[in-house]
Amino acid sequence: MKYAQISTRCPFYVNSNLKLNPHEPEITKNVISEKQQTCYGSSLYNIYQGGKINGALSTDGELFLSVNQAIIEAFQSRDQISENPIASGDQGLESYIVPHKVVYVAVGGQDLSYIDQFGQVYSVVSTGSDVPNSETKILQPMKINIPERAKFVSVGLWCSYAVSESNKIYHWQQGFITNDDKPTIVDGISENIQITDIKSSNFSTIFLTQHQTVFEIDHALDYQLPVKVKLIKKLTNIKSIASSFAHLLALERHDILPLAQWDSKQVEKWFNDIGLNGCCNIVKYKNIDGQQIQIADTEFLNDTLGIICQFEQSKFRYEISKIKEGKVGEHTLYGWGSNQLGQLGLLGSNYPGPQQIPLPDFQDPNDFIEKIKCGKRNSAIITNKGEVWITGNFKIEKVQRNSFLNQKEQQAQESKKLKNGAKIEDFMTQEEINESKRGKQKQKAGKIRYATEEKLEEYWEACKIESERKKKHKNHQNTHIQGLKDFREEYKKEIDKEKALKHRWLDFTHSFNMTAFGKNYQVENLSMGNRFFIAICTYRFNKTVKITNNHKDGMKFKGADKVIKRVEYLMKQNKDKKYTICYEDRFLGLIESELEKFIQKSEVPYHRIQLFKCDDEVIWDRKKKFTML
Repeated sequence: MKYAQISTRCPFYVNSNLKLNPHEPEITKNVISEKQQTCYGSSLYNIYQGGKINGALSTDGELFLSVNQAIIEAFQSRDQISENPIASGDQGLESYIVPHKVVYVAVGGQDLSYIDQFGQVYSVVSTGSDVPNSETKILQPMKINIPERAKFVSVGLWCSYAVSESNKIYHWQQGFITNDDKPTIVDGISENIQITDIKSSNFSTIFLTQHQTVFEIDHALDYQLPVKVKLIKKLTNIKSIASSFAHLLALERHDILPLAQWDSKQVEKWFNDIGLNGCCNIVKYKNIDGQQIQIADTEFLNDTLGIICQFEQSKFRYEISKIKEGKVGEHTLYGWGSNQLGQLGLLGSNYPGPQQIPLPDFQDPNDFIEKIKCGKRNSAIITNKGEVWITGNFKIEKVQRNSFLNQKEQQAQESKKLKNGAKIEDFMTQEEINESKRGKQKQKAGKIRYATEEKLEEYWEACKIESERKKKHKNHQNTHIQGLKDFREEYKKEIDKEKALKHRWLDFTHSFNMTAFGKNYQVENLSMGNRFFIAICTYRFNKTVKITNNHKDGMKFKGADKVIKRVEYLMKQNKDKKYTICYEDRFLGLIESELEKFIQKSEVPYHRIQLFKCDDEVIWDRKKKFTML
């Protein structure tokens, strides 16, 4: 029997300005997200937050754009929203709905690009400066003259990139392209490469291939200069990539594909790994793939693979049982770029190349990372079972503050002076320098052979002043050296404290799960902006558990007498759907009837009603305590 799946997509938000101190994991316990109201309701697909332009995409492909940075209010109503941005001309609008059915969206620090249902790319540019309170408008979408259908698009700081269905990459300069201009093809990309994703930051663009390798495109300072494409050798078996304004992420996972998806090379390697080396040449010569191996019987083993020995056949069947369904392997997360606010989950400020990021332990040991997301100040990971972990927006205050790091050169110079013998004047005020000069003059006067008593008194007084000054200078040196030692010890303790952390991630799962809302919500997607984290949540059933008691804990399961009124209302609202009811007859057993006929004619008591269905999908089940109503 087929049970209905709830397709609700609800957006929930929390403030992204939170200081995420990894030493205080309990601070997230009080972070409870709130539900965001949008004009799309449950048909919202995703929300995109850029530096200037924000977008909301519905499941029907309608894209709503706005420059309102208060994104919680930006997409609540469609009243007074223009659906014809072309009529605005060059003046621009604060918000509008694009006149195309959109299938893919990418947003950057300044602009936004999207692909319509026909594979055509459009670029949306904003006006106004970066000065606060300056008026910003969105200009009409500009068509990019790409000669073939596009499948991906990405937006950097000054350049945007689009990937065609033939796996060519086109790039153009944002805001400076007209209807007559044509984007430039990126050279240096092999013809046999199939591109599966592309992401851009302010400093570079990366794209992922079908071989799970990652290539990097460096952004040229001058748009007219050719761009360079290079393979990032450190990254292999990459499943997904993500980018923000100043940092990039790549997820590595060593999965074992289901046997049916193996090609002959993978089959040949598998035979070699399990010790049946004699079959390798046969597999290579006859081009035997995973589907043939999966349905192999005794005759196939004897006649085709030449495995006659009973022991080897048993070993073959045992090994094939372990890899038949595939397996998710271990995962590793890499990040590079800016780490000024700890958005990479590492110590240090900048990383020019990929660095491994320590990861947290998930509640379920068999859980794995499904998606990775980047924001301006944060990074996030979403697991297969709905856990959400976020890092970033935190500085190590004692390490970043003034003395040792920010004035490192100055401290090095002073230490060198102290080691080599600093000049007295370097540690004296102008008044002390003048006194020293007068003292030296008096010393010279005291050396006169026939000095008078007055001169001798002045001489001894000058010596006393000089002695006090030297003592003061020595104390100043000792205090300065001790201050440096104390700071270095404090700095070392702080670094040791940071290094003692296994990871720098904080758990935000509870902010979106059933504990917060009384429903089994799971994060499907996450949008990370300057002011808000917006999670698109869905209601899902755990496939490994029987569908029972899915109603809210502590609430009594609603009986048929109450549910039938709700179903009758839904039937009137959705006339294109077929609603049926199943009830138990004392003699004939379970009988299914149309809901409308049942309400009009039947006198069956409510306690005999067992099921309600919508288009042959169960939406209420008395026995299993299952309800979608």
